[in-house]
Amino acid sequence: MSVIKWSKFAEKTIKELARVKEEENLLILADINTNMDIAEACLAAGLEKTSNAQLLIMRKILDNERGELNPVIHNAVVNSDIVIGLFKGSKFFSTNTRTEAVKRGTRIISTQPGGIEEYIIQAVVEVDFPKMRKNAELMVDLWKEAKNCRITSSIGTDISFEFQKRPVFIGDGAAKEPGEVQFFPGVQVVVAPIEERINGTIVVDGLVVPGGLVSSPITIKMEKGVIVNIEGKADAKSWKGWLSSLNDPTIYHLSHFNVGLNPKAKMNDNETEAERAIGAVTFGFGHQPKFLKGNITTGKFHTEVILASPTIYIDDKVVSKNSKLNEELGFIKMV
Repeated sequence: MSVIKWSKFAEKTIKELARVKEEENLLILADINTNMDIAEACLAAGLEKTSNAQLLIMRKILDNERGELNPVIHNAVVNSDIVIGLFKGSKFFSTNTRTEAVKRGTRIISTQPGGIEEYIIQAVVEVDFPKMRKNAELMVDLWKEAKNCRITSSIGTDISFEFQKRPVFIGDGAAKEPGEVQFFPGVQVVVAPIEERINGTIVVDGLVVPGGLVSSPITIKMEKGVIVNIEGKADAKSWKGWLSSLNDPTIYHLSHFNVGLNPKAKMNDNETEAERAIGAVTFGFGHQPKFLKGNITTGKFHTEVILASPTIYIDDKVVSKNSKLNEELGFIKMV
């Protein structure tokens, strides 16, 4: 990978996503599986903005016995103004360290570069961020005004739900406010639909998590926000078995709905990239983040399914079809 490419990636990450200010305490957090070219490029770019920049490399993110970071890393995280995570795995975000850091105002941005290095360069360096953000803001405005959202596809998806007054969030990857946590590259728009208003059929033709790309569709029947039936071949049976093994009824409750808006993201076996593809729809089930203000207050587990290119309707308006946003509504064409 070109050093110049990583330099550009790092510069944009530091300036536009982490928004590091002069003399802020910047921590770049990596593990032994992280590509050190990325980590060192981010450190070099960080030192251009602040002398208080450091790179910490861990053998493993969490202490297996405690499920937490070791005390040295803990102290570094909670005493930083901004943390850039460059490691795989989501368990860090459920630690006491993360909770305490956010309460103290630490901004956190994170990516999982392993296996998608070329994508994260393109999705950060080669994308017009302001235009992508404008598309996200238009999507939010449409959702806030909508009475109904409907998702359909040629293979059988037909599900509808309402947002009412639920907050809508833009995951653009940029941590702007104290205590903000973002995953990059963006962009996704996220909301928790009104649970009892979610009815219909979801046919998964993209990814299922855990599991990866599906080899044949998975059909999910929803009633009042809860999965009541799962049909399909091997992938469906495997996922259904995994859900059952958790022995947690909350895992069957739909907890969030996302739409991807990054023109460089493609549908593939990597969840981080696939869910950000333009027009890709992600449905999350189970544990629901508190900031979504939904009614799912229990559950320890979470799963997601991704639809590659369904048709998205807001009321009677087509917002996206065949992975293309409707420019007649004001969306900006992205390449």
